[in-house]
Amino acid sequence: MRIACLQHVKRDFVDCGKEDKDAQEVVDILNRFYRE
Repeated sequence: MRIACLQHVKRDFVDCGKEDKDAQEVVDILNRFYRE
C-alpha cells in the first residue's frame, strides 16, 4: 500500500480554492499536524 505525503494531499485541497468550505476544512485540519 502506498500512502501519500500529507503536504502533497493538502496541496490538492488548497487547489480547490477558498470558496470550497469542505476543502478549506481539510486544509485547516492538516495544518494542525504541522503546528507546534
